[in-house]
Order: sequence, then structure tokens, then C-alpha cells
Amino acid sequence: MPESGGETVIHHRHWSPEDEERREGYGYAEAVAVRHPAVSVRPSAGDAILFDPHNYHLVRQNEGKGRRIIFSFFIAVTGRGHLTV
Repeated sequence: MPESGGETVIHHRHWSPEDEERREGYGYAEAVAVRHPAVSVRPSAGDAILFDPHNYHLVRQNEGKGRRIIFSFFIAVTGRGHLTV
């Protein structure tokens, strides 16, 4: 992890169609979710963060030295009840 920055922020808000007017390229303006409760997580090396990706989330910019490397994937339950990765 960098010396500071790099936190993952997860908002208690899912996407809705009216959010499309605030799309900024790949993501959305932070103002879309700012009025909703959020949690900020600063993981250490080897930590895992599991959350519903339907919730708005972002990663803060690194400040200072160091870098943050992530590996992401999705876990789901199929219609037949099977866990899939």
C-alpha cells in the first residue's frame, strides 16, 4: 500500500437509470453517491475486501510513495444454486 491514499470507498447506494446523466467515461461522478452512507477501507497487504459490486465504489488516488496492486473477480450464485467464480 502507498504511504497514504489508495482507500476503497463503498457507498450504500445501487445504480439507477437516472444516474446515466452523470456518467464520466467508465465511471460516475462521485456526487451520485455522496449523500448516502459510505465506508472507507484501507487494506493491508494480503487483505481481501468482499462487497456487492452493485454498490457505488471507488478507489482514492495514491499519495506519496508506493503503489496499490489489486486483483478482482466476481462470485455469484446461479439460478440452480451453484456458486460460480
